[in-house]
Amino acid sequence: MGAGETLITAKDDTANFSISQRLRAQIESSQRAVKNAQDGITLMQEADGGIQSIVDNLQKARSLAIYSASDAITDSDRATVNKEFQMYIDEINRQSQATNYNGKQLIDGTGEQSLKFHVGANEADSISFNLPTVTADSLGVTGTSVATREDAENALSIFDTAVLRLGVTRSDIGAFVNRLENAEGYTQIQNNNNSAANSKIKDIDIAEGSIAMAKEKIQYEAASVALSKSSSGNSAAAALLQLGI
Repeated sequence: MGAGETLITAKDDTANFSISQRLRAQIESSQRAVKNAQDGITLMQEADGGIQSIVDNLQKARSLAIYSASDAITDSDRATVNKEFQMYIDEINRQSQATNYNGKQLIDGTGEQSLKFHVGANEADSISFNLPTVTADSLGVTGTSVATREDAENALSIFDTAVLRLGVTRSDIGAFVNRLENAEGYTQIQNNNNSAANSKIKDIDIAEGSIAMAKEKIQYEAASVALSKSSSGNSAAAALLQLGI
């Protein structure tokens, strides 16, 4: 008896062996599914971080629009402010392109944005999320300007809409991350339960194993004693015959 396992091959106990094999398949699948959920969480957090950076740039550009909408500055001042304003719009596109996970573009519209994560051991255990395209074009801020007071006033409403839209997007991402975390926790519990069940099937109690070994030893020793006595008796009979008794 090696490591205390009762199941070595199917011939030992066909029914329990079959159950154990199914449990092992579930355990391995669950372990992969937990990793899938963890990877999904990381991916979604990467997307959220990129969007947050874009929101930061939108807010900085909006503050310049407020500044330029005031008649307290000159047209020359507005021209200088507009250069900085355009830099923030360019940064939105740069950040969009830089947001990726494992080489997969997430929010610039060039990658697969309909995402599916298999987070359980069974075929139906998957959840999906559609990442939006987040670029200056998609947000409607391309072509905006603060070179004049009128342009700055128009830009304000456009940027307000963009910030609100991304606020909703980030809330959706946060809710989906919660789903992934819940799926990860549930699948891990299933995995632990399956592992415990498999151990009960495969592993025998050490005490029972020791008793079984002791019983086998006693039986072996008893058989040896009986054989020894039988051999001694046969030898004595042969000697008597030789003496003519």
